Amino acid sequence: MIASANSLATVLLCCWLVNAIFARLRCRWCQSSFNAGFCVEFLAVPFCILSFAFAWAWVFVYDCFIGLRLAELVSVSVPRRCRRHCIELNTPMNKPFDFGSQNLANPEFFGDRTVLVTGALGTVGQLLVKQLAQLDVKRVVAVDNRETELHEYSLRGDAPCIKYHFGDVRDPVRMAQLLEGVDYVFHLAAVKHVPIAEQSPHDAVSTNVEATQQLIRLTREAGTKLLMFTSSDKAVSPTNVLGASKLLGERILSASQMGSIKTRFASTRFGNVLGSRGSVLPLFADQIRRGGPVTLTDPDMTRFVMTVDRAAELVINSSPACLGGDIWVTKMPVINIRDLAQTMIELLAPLYGFRAGQIEIKAVGARPGEKVYEELMTVEEARIAWETDEYFIVPYHHLQHQIYSGARRVTATHGYDSSKVRALTQPQLADYLLENGLLNEWLNPHQARQAVL
Repeated sequence: MIASANSLATVLLCCWLVNAIFARLRCRWCQSSFNAGFCVEFLAVPFCILSFAFAWAWVFVYDCFIGLRLAELVSVSVPRRCRRHCIELNTPMNKPFDFGSQNLANPEFFGDRTVLVTGALGTVGQLLVKQLAQLDVKRVVAVDNRETELHEYSLRGDAPCIKYHFGDVRDPVRMAQLLEGVDYVFHLAAVKHVPIAEQSPHDAVSTNVEATQQLIRLTREAGTKLLMFTSSDKAVSPTNVLGASKLLGERILSASQMGSIKTRFASTRFGNVLGSRGSVLPLFADQIRRGGPVTLTDPDMTRFVMTVDRAAELVINSSPACLGGDIWVTKMPVINIRDLAQTMIELLAPLYGFRAGQIEIKAVGARPGEKVYEELMTVEEARIAWETDEYFIVPYHHLQHQIYSGARRVTATHGYDSSKVRALTQPQLADYLLENGLLNEWLNPHQARQAVL
């Protein structure tokens, strides 16, 4: 065994202490006192050997068992030997990941595996479950706490491998039952809305932090290979309860990787998912239908946006490529909230018998905890981050030595925030909304084509 500097120092200290004690003893046979230090008397030599062997045995036991267990419990640094093994075991399929591949969803990674999805009936969760079923997984355990919708989806019989289960992520007994035989966990269940989290901070912390910490413990006990946490851009420099709770979730996941050999822990950061439940699109469309005004909090507000497809794609693509402790961020466009309102007015107002100029846009002021611009990566994270054409990868600061084959180091010296990225123009924004089918609920295909022309 190759000892670290701390281990060697422990050995020498033990030897010195034992010999210092022994040196004070008076030998019955030779009636002489030993001097402090290493004694040359015939009884001192075997005693030194025994003390040296005992010290080495203690170091071995501590490094292999006690030190690793403590690292799992309190997330302290583990010996270099254990960290090296952790990286080797956590590399997907023990092969370099090809970021140039057109299909990042590695069939070998998902094939014949059991995947559990929490928050499975959310907008992203529903699409993720369907996409997993198409990747030849053995079983998809779809967990949610909405009884009526679970019953309805169970009756549909979308795919034989999808099994819907009623459960709350805050219930450790139920989650332990559902985790039996599960290979991968995608943790989407969360309190997701800023106003709700501000009104009920205890519930936000209970769901986003405590339930996540509990899930980490349960996945370790179940021998699960991967736990992927879905976070938010609001976790970066948070100004509200939602962002702070998501940041804590990220940090707990990353710190849990220290000392974890069997399970990989990683996070993904979403922007504002247009078309999801709680998106601003239905609100704006309903206000336009009634003739306005269209209300927004601040006309200068900018946001990172992504589609539901891109959100699900981020979770699936980052899973085989993550090394543990890392945070994955999709590169996404920026929009100005006033431009979004104006673009939707121009596209939808004629459908309801209004001219675009008839519908007013009214600023009502920012809500508590709301930011004028959002961030996806801080300056400090950018200094250690990697990037591909599609993603940024932020490694855990204690695991910066990990290398992502095929990726390159980020060269930017500033963070990644919406105030520093050029927003889409209104024509570009209109194309984005129409091409991704984000207005299909209000525009039929013929109207959408006419709007594009």
